[in-house]
Amino acid sequence: KDDLRAYAAKERSPLRFRYRGLDVDTMPPPSMGGVALAEIMLALERSRAHERVVDSGASLHLFVEAARRAYADRREVGADPDQNSPAMLSSRLPELLESARLGTRLPRIDPEHATPSSALVASLGTNTQESPQTTHFSIVDALGNAVSCTYTQSASYGSKVVVPEIGVVLNNSLGAFSTSGPNVVSKGKRMASSMTPTVVSQRGKLALVLGSPGGDTIPNTVAQVLRNTVDYGMTIDRAIAHPRIHEQFLPDKVRIEKTNPPLREAIDDLVRRGHTIDVEETPIGDANNVLIDTDGVAWAAYDAREGGRAMAARSHRGDRTQP
Repeated sequence: KDDLRAYAAKERSPLRFRYRGLDVDTMPPPSMGGVALAEIMLALERSRAHERVVDSGASLHLFVEAARRAYADRREVGADPDQNSPAMLSSRLPELLESARLGTRLPRIDPEHATPSSALVASLGTNTQESPQTTHFSIVDALGNAVSCTYTQSASYGSKVVVPEIGVVLNNSLGAFSTSGPNVVSKGKRMASSMTPTVVSQRGKLALVLGSPGGDTIPNTVAQVLRNTVDYGMTIDRAIAHPRIHEQFLPDKVRIEKTNPPLREAIDDLVRRGHTIDVEETPIGDANNVLIDTDGVAWAAYDAREGGRAMAARSHRGDRTQP
């Protein structure tokens, strides 16, 4: 009760990195999501993955290997910076994303062969499965202000406690703590998460509002939508509807969606390179996102995987209603 009574929203500076000339602002620790997204995208840029043919086995392979390493690293800094040594977290975070480290991190990414996850140094803490009961929405207004909001109940109906007279269901994110390492549960501590609300801009102008629910799949979902728009020039609806894959270090397998898989040739190519494929009914993410084109027009699209809606307000001018 004391923890609940003392709780207040915390304003933090976003984690910012550059990807192919774009400024990407995403969620910092205690989220592990922004860290994973940054490491994935920076590794892809370094390996020049954008030059690979879209949907090819080579392109997917480089993504899988970048994600494998990012997910192995993210738990080192996915912890409450107010409850851990600020010096430890603040120094380790830029080190994880430093260009020289991405180029020398062992074992290096082999462009032709899969790296077994067992060959990577395990990160701090346990690799617990994150609860996927999460929601995301993206908003842009007429003035160009943007909101990327991800929030969660966790564990189905959260704590299954409703605040009287208000009707708010209290969440239950205790499962997001680890049994060891910097994210271990303790009094007054905020848990880590995979939340990755992200805003992308180009030369100071809003370009993308991204995010997704989906527990551990969130960083990979955001990375692939970002990749599809920036690297492969897809419209936002195509970028969202496109097949996704998921690799999270452990278990050592590449998950694909049964109802929306990559091309057969690409899957066969991944197997040839040494990847284990796991076909699942559960969709990967639920990206309801917005793209703003060079004319300043906002294009919103919802993800049919889980259901949603893209909506725009209309303004009344005289006797006519215009979008």
